[in-house]
Amino acid sequence: MSAGVPAPGVAAVGEPAGARSREADSTRGPGRCEIKFALPGADVGKISAILGANARRETFGRTPVSQVNSIYFDDASLSACHESISGIGRRSKVRLRWYDRPLPDDRLFFELKSRRNQVSWKERVLISAQGPLAARPYPDLLRQIGSRLSESQASHLCGRDQPVVLVSYRRQHFSDRSTGVRATLDYDIVGYDQTGCASPRRGVPSALEGLVVIEVKAASIDVDLVRQILHPLTPRRTRCSKYVLCCQRLGWLNLEASG
Repeated sequence: MSAGVPAPGVAAVGEPAGARSREADSTRGPGRCEIKFALPGADVGKISAILGANARRETFGRTPVSQVNSIYFDDASLSACHESISGIGRRSKVRLRWYDRPLPDDRLFFELKSRRNQVSWKERVLISAQGPLAARPYPDLLRQIGSRLSESQASHLCGRDQPVVLVSYRRQHFSDRSTGVRATLDYDIVGYDQTGCASPRRGVPSALEGLVVIEVKAASIDVDLVRQILHPLTPRRTRCSKYVLCCQRLGWLNLEASG
């Protein structure tokens, strides 16, 4: 583990006691089932209160609301995007993720998110930004990231190395420690076009106005446990990729519904 990087589950320096840390140097998370519910026009405050009554609120960093930022990489055909739309059982996405700043100047993460039918998992590698990210040309950034990856991770990045969109949103976290079921509440979702950009930037925002997304995550799909954390909500399960929806919002896809 790198010097100065806290162990998984230990609060990073400067974080309040009890705050969980995201700063693991290199991890592969356990496989989990992920169920999504898209709720256009929903009242975030009411949903937050319901989830907070059914599960424990979790805090990462200094505040109970995280700002999640991800640059998604793909190929010229947007293959990862179309795989998600088609519901391909074996698929993966490549992204660069950081938290709570518009653009970082210190730590960020390479993430490879893979799915095999109902089960998904993430591999993540801590990357040093080496100064303001907005000043890093994409080719230099990709070379640095590639030098930190395993052969398998690097092959995924090599095949899909074109920056497509920066997706940013607010997230609240909830966890039922007795069952292991976790839920997140995502809203204020915005996409920023990265195609043709020399370096990462936040330009003209393309907002998914009014969209609220609940994600429920567990070791296995147990309908009763999902109902328990959502009660009395009874939303319909949906396929809802923020990456796909932002690509659609930017005009690159013509879809009635996206997965």
